[in-house]
Amino acid sequence: MVNKLTNKLYGYNAAEGESYTGYWQNDVERKIVTAISIEKAKSTPGAILLRRPKTIANKKIIGHIAFCSGTGGTVEARGSKYGVCEYVVGNNNERGWDTGLLIPEIDYQLSPSTDNKLTTFEKFSADEKAFLAPPAALDTSKLIRKLVTLNYLEPSTDRYDEDVMLAIYNFQLSEGLEPSGQPDTDTLATLGV
Repeated sequence: MVNKLTNKLYGYNAAEGESYTGYWQNDVERKIVTAISIEKAKSTPGAILLRRPKTIANKKIIGHIAFCSGTGGTVEARGSKYGVCEYVVGNNNERGWDTGLLIPEIDYQLSPSTDNKLTTFEKFSADEKAFLAPPAALDTSKLIRKLVTLNYLEPSTDRYDEDVMLAIYNFQLSEGLEPSGQPDTDTLATLGV
C-alpha cells in the first residue's frame, strides 16, 4: 500500500525482488523512513508499527508491520485465521513492537511542537527472554506431531527444543495468535491438542 501511495519501494530489496519486514528495519537504520516512538505511532493515523524479524536457533522468524488508526488501534493482516482486520496496539507493548515509522512522502498532520524522532533504534526485548519449559501436563509428542503435520517442523523432530518453540511462534503468527513461542491455551486450542 505504501509503495502504491508514494510510487517508491519501502521495505523492499530490489536485488532480491521481495518485500520483507527486515527491509523495513534496514530503511529505518539507513534513515530512509523516520523512526518514532511506539506511543507516538499509536496516536498518528497512518503511522506504521514494526516488529523486527528475529533469530531463534539460527533460524529467522518473520516480523510484522501494522498501520495505526491514531486511536490506539491497528489495521493489519493478522494471518489466515483473521485476515486483514482492526486490532489493538496494546497498552504495555505486549505485542512486541520495536518502533513506529513515518514515510517521508506522506503528510501525517503531526503537531509541529512534538518531537517525533528517535536517536536510536528501539530494541526488541523479546530476544532476551528465556523460554520456559512446556506445561508438565502437555503431551509434547502430540504437539510435535501436529506441528509436523502442519509443516511447521521437520518430520525428524522428536524432542521439545528451540525448533519446536520456533514452530509454535510461526504457527501463532500465521494464525493471528499472540506470538510468544509458548504453547499457551489459545495456541493449543487452535492446534487442537
